[in-house]
Amino acid sequence: MTFSPRGHGLWVLGALLGVGALALTGCKPKESAYKATENVSAYAREMGDAAGRVTNKAATRLGLVEKKYDYVRFAWGPGEKPLAVAPAYSFEDEREAGRALAAEFIARLGRFEHERVERYLNQLAAAIAAYSDRPDLPATVVVVHSEERKAWGLPGGYGVVTLGALRCCESESEAAGLLATMFAQSSLKQTLHLLAEQAAAAVPEAKDKPVTALPPEDFARAIQATANALLKEAPDAAFMAAADRSAVDVLVRLGYEPGGLRAHLARVQAKMQEESGGKPMKEYAWFKARETAMDERFSELHVLPTGRTVSARWRRECSVQLPAPKL
Repeated sequence: MTFSPRGHGLWVLGALLGVGALALTGCKPKESAYKATENVSAYAREMGDAAGRVTNKAATRLGLVEKKYDYVRFAWGPGEKPLAVAPAYSFEDEREAGRALAAEFIARLGRFEHERVERYLNQLAAAIAAYSDRPDLPATVVVVHSEERKAWGLPGGYGVVTLGALRCCESESEAAGLLATMFAQSSLKQTLHLLAEQAAAAVPEAKDKPVTALPPEDFARAIQATANALLKEAPDAAFMAAADRSAVDVLVRLGYEPGGLRAHLARVQAKMQEESGGKPMKEYAWFKARETAMDERFSELHVLPTGRTVSARWRRECSVQLPAPKL
């Protein structure tokens, strides 16, 4: 059997990157990494078109932002400051890094493909992006097969959420809070900061250049190391607290129940406590730091964690469409 130079090159690149096991739109297990990342891009464009351009129209179509309450103006302050990532990453660098990480997550966990759910979540994400501190950053949400209750905000506006995390939401306000924190992680460059750290540790040459400028094999090592870190441990509590504060701002601007995020977090904590048999959890301080950050932001904005929950639409468009949990 013979290979063309171009085809052979793609297979080698796929082996080096190790993200071609699962492609975003039904590709075969041995799909090349190049093809996998191209499919991520195609999916991002498709979801962007489905949700509309990242403008206020997305929120209007969802029936939000019906009334500008007085306290909303407080939520348009300077916001949380993005991390300074050295060397400086361009917008294109952020998108490329996020695309590669999204492909890596899909390769490891597998994508949950459901057009209605995906379009709905990406429409929510588009509204969140429009009312964020970085409205020029596109938002793309991918759902993966995992019973863990987690969501990861990746560079460039990409986000990965598990089926387990979605099942822990009981209203659109809670889901919006989950996505808002995920997008804040991306817009504040928290995962990009982790990627730069992991790249410097895995590839010494990456210390003085963006990871996207590295040779393919070194780029793959940095991406894999970052995915390992994200899957193994929860993000730093201080980072998450900053992301939660930013998320509260966006929820208030949009008109969602700002306490939806806190309610979701409390339910996740309760389920983890139940699964541990009532034993003290090492994650207690992590949850407490996030809850405190949200409560402080509620107080600063003079808002109560009550408001629109939008439960009926959440059940119709998402929760009833999800498969039963695997035992």
